[in-house]
Amino acid sequence: MKARTLSSLSAIMLFAALAAPTRLTAQEQPGSQANPVLLINQPLVPDAFMPVGKGFTLTVKGTGFVSESVVNWNGGARATGFVNGSQLKASILASDVANLSTASVTVVNPAPGGGTSNLGFFEVTIPANPTSPLSLATSDFTVGVGPFDAAIADFNRDGKLDLAVANVWSGYVSVLLGNGDGTFQSAVNYSIGSPVSMAVGDFNRDGKLDLVVGNSFDNSFSVLLGNGDGTFQSATSFGLEGLPEGLAVGGFNGDGNLDVAVAIASTNHLASRFETGK
Repeated sequence: MKARTLSSLSAIMLFAALAAPTRLTAQEQPGSQANPVLLINQPLVPDAFMPVGKGFTLTVKGTGFVSESVVNWNGGARATGFVNGSQLKASILASDVANLSTASVTVVNPAPGGGTSNLGFFEVTIPANPTSPLSLATSDFTVGVGPFDAAIADFNRDGKLDLAVANVWSGYVSVLLGNGDGTFQSAVNYSIGSPVSMAVGDFNRDGKLDLVVGNSFDNSFSVLLGNGDGTFQSATSFGLEGLPEGLAVGGFNGDGNLDVAVAIASTNHLASRFETGK
């Protein structure tokens, strides 16, 4: 349960993404049409596969696909067929599903605009016996005080999923790089305020994943630009007219830049919007 309950959610504020610590925008080539920001939906079709010595065709659904879109499996491009702006089909190799694992799936659009989508996840697994009892193992990893939200992504681009955790009472975000076997390295902490919510995106379109974090008690949200090796630059914060309780990332105005929607609790203000590329 959250540390505090807020009685109303009365404003949604939309913020455009930054291309640098002071501005979340990217330079477009004069006269060029920017490719859209990509988003892929879960579940993938199929959403799981058994290691049976053969490949298969993966259907990826989402938004912003173009004829040059390419599906990546664990960071490697796969032969991709364009169906329409919301559907692609990719040829997954037998070697991709030869071992039990969780694969990451992304879609990449070429420049100008475009970039890499959010992550989709695919299980290479053997179905459990439905008559067998459920058994779960627990592993604990130390972060800060009051872990409130978490995000999953491959921050260091090694094909292994990593974690970022928002610790509201400690005032920092903890990043734990994954070892690929269900364990994680020790947390690296980044001071940020009072983080309660977070999302992942490539906000400056450099091919490296960044973090955006809502700071509940600071009336702000912050952006930590990723270095591509699992580390992040110092946070840049932006003021809000109230307490941010949740946020989401998407290409809301169709200009090829990722935008941020922030849910503001207990305010009586009209929604504000900051456009990109102005």
